[in-house]
Amino acid sequence: MSIKKRILSAFMVGALGLSVLTGCSGSSARNSAENNEADADWPNSPINIICTHAAGGDTDYNARLMARMLEQELGVSVVVNNVTGSNGAIALGQYKDSKNADNYTFIMTNTAALTGNLATGLSDFGYEDFQTVGIFGKQSGENIVVPANAPYDTVE
Repeated sequence: MSIKKRILSAFMVGALGLSVLTGCSGSSARNSAENNEADADWPNSPINIICTHAAGGDTDYNARLMARMLEQELGVSVVVNNVTGSNGAIALGQYKDSKNADNYTFIMTNTAALTGNLATGLSDFGYEDFQTVGIFGKQSGENIVVPANAPYDTVE
């Protein structure tokens, strides 16, 4: 794999973790020798993205955009499947506890699913239970907006 393809692949696949695309650190860890062998022909089959939120939202939109970009760059199909519920806790929990680490299945989620769920008790796991392979957003999706012609431009 060329260095350009390797770097782009690492970034793009990394992005699959978020809005954060994450992989479980315990179930998918391999040693360096195995990584080098596997990287030589990766990817050679379709990639699966599990999106933690419903179709139509920003997490789903980002997952589908990333899937199209990955398909163009890597030359394999990239399929997005939505597993919804509990602000991503259902999909993340299933993925975390899965024994089927295949290096072709990734999570696309957002920061609220990994931090907010632990903080509010929706889940008993957070960032430390996954390996983040990329972050492609710079801010949370929540904003307070007003009409452009409003007489104020701050919350104060």
